[in-house]
Amino acid sequence: MKNRKELFKLDMVSVRLVNDTPLMSAEKIESPDAAVRLLGALMSEIDREAIFAVNLNTRLLPINGTMVSMGTLGQSLVDPREIFKASILSNSARIILLHNHPSGDLTPSREDIIMTNQLLQAGAIIGIPILDHIIVGSNNNQFFSFKARGILSGPDLNLSSNMNDLDFNQKLKYLNR
Repeated sequence: MKNRKELFKLDMVSVRLVNDTPLMSAEKIESPDAAVRLLGALMSEIDREAIFAVNLNTRLLPINGTMVSMGTLGQSLVDPREIFKASILSNSARIILLHNHPSGDLTPSREDIIMTNQLLQAGAIIGIPILDHIIVGSNNNQFFSFKARGILSGPDLNLSSNMNDLDFNQKLKYLNR
């Protein structure tokens, strides 16, 4: 009996972005205010936690945005590969993360801080830095910016590793605008 070589099939696939309804902005996303102006109204209407990523080009102009995860009233799961999937496909230079707290309490949870730290590390590894992580309240004029609060700091945007360094009792600078 002859030895036959078996042929194995390798399916070739293409991954593509699919455009959805656009949110228009010609404004550079250089501040938490600008990011919230772009997505805050939409996010404040969602009754469950949702996580969004805004992909930016090298001039900090938005390329696109994506809802990465829709969770429950008090939590949303996120995986780094889901956060960065559209960023990689869009040739994004940087991203800004936003998620909502339907309760209106803008204080980051322990899980929010841990997730942000993991995503900062993942972004550093793949070369797509996270410029900010913003929590939007039930009123789209209220938000918490990790960067503005000094939790994300320095040129490498490293997250504080000690929660005791964070002063959540201090009046939030960006509340009640």
